[in-house]
Amino acid sequence: MNGILMNPTTHKINTITSRIRFPGILLILGILFYTIYISQLKAERGFALIQLRVFESDNGWAYKILANGKIYIMQERIPALIGERPFRTREEALLVGNKVLEKMKEGYQLPTISLEELVEMGILSRDSLPKLPDSLHRNINPILKRKVGQPKN
Repeated sequence: MNGILMNPTTHKINTITSRIRFPGILLILGILFYTIYISQLKAERGFALIQLRVFESDNGWAYKILANGKIYIMQERIPALIGERPFRTREEALLVGNKVLEKMKEGYQLPTISLEELVEMGILSRDSLPKLPDSLHRNINPILKRKVGQPKN
């Protein structure tokens, strides 16, 4: 016989490793290409992954907005109010956080929330409003009288 005698077990191991080697190399190259491509795309276009996280704080509820995994906005109290007044419920924090996200999508880099918007979202009512000077009450009274969903005059 002309040829080399091989142990059948050795032949099977060599066949298996050669079958795994090629797809493994392709997978590693694919992951490497994808990682480089995505990081380059983010750098060129300025994309950011924006996330809203609602959490329970010491006195109530709060939210934070993350940009690429880093805290961009941390809101532990109801905005537009003087003092430390946390959100009473998870839903309130979620409503305001989503409103801030909407404004960010519209192009506001650091969006603000007004008393009018808090009243429209049902976060504030006439009873819960802080005592304001008469001039400010004249501006907000029409808002308080308007029903939810009613168009602005």
